[in-house]
Amino acid sequence: MINRRNFVNRTAGTAVVASAIYGVERAAAAEPSSRSPAPAADRSNAVPPSAHADLKRHGTIFERKIHQVGGHVYSAVGFADGNSVMVIGDDGVIIVDTGPDLAAACEVAAEFRKITDKPVRAVIYTAFHVDYINGVKATTMSKPAG
Repeated sequence: MINRRNFVNRTAGTAVVASAIYGVERAAAAEPSSRSPAPAADRSNAVPPSAHADLKRHGTIFERKIHQVGGHVYSAVGFADGNSVMVIGDDGVIIVDTGPDLAAACEVAAEFRKITDKPVRAVIYTAFHVDYINGVKATTMSKPAG
């Protein structure tokens, strides 16, 4: 039986998925603009020398590195604004969030490939904003661009 609550619950999930798919299609079709983020290699996460010593120590947790956070779970930190995560399964991997641009995502993909060569079976977005989804092409490339 469909009532208002069931209808909202059913259509809300569909709307979120449709919104995410629409966002991916728009991001893939978007032309680079002057407001596009700098390629990953051009970004600097360096802490200025004038920063307080405690802040400098805290900044080291954002160094470009792959952290093993669980048995088969790895997090790429410091490659972009947010972290990308790889979960290794029996026959492939799941990538959670792909980053803001192809350059950063290719760097992350290359690092993840050093851990396993299993194919990407799924990509999960925790949000539909471009800084979560724009690197998705790197997950489908057989070799990183560049």
